[in-house]
Amino acid sequence: MQDGDFDMMHLMNSLEGPALDRLTATRRQQGSLDPEVEEMLAMVGVYWDEIGEEYFSVDTVLSDIEAETVKKYSNTADLEH
Repeated sequence: MQDGDFDMMHLMNSLEGPALDRLTATRRQQGSLDPEVEEMLAMVGVYWDEIGEEYFSVDTVLSDIEAETVKKYSNTADLEH
């Protein structure tokens, strides 16, 4: 992993929770954020959900999917159903 990758991962992790809530509140109040801000958010995997009207982290979504998949298929008996 390169130093830039670590910095990007650290930034992504720090955007979760309260930071995403603040971004969402700002977008709801202002209607949209500056294109430059949206571009920077996209670079770290944070996007606006048009349906849920909130920002989300792709990393968090993928982690949740991975955790659920491991949970579901960790027991081989579950594979038969």
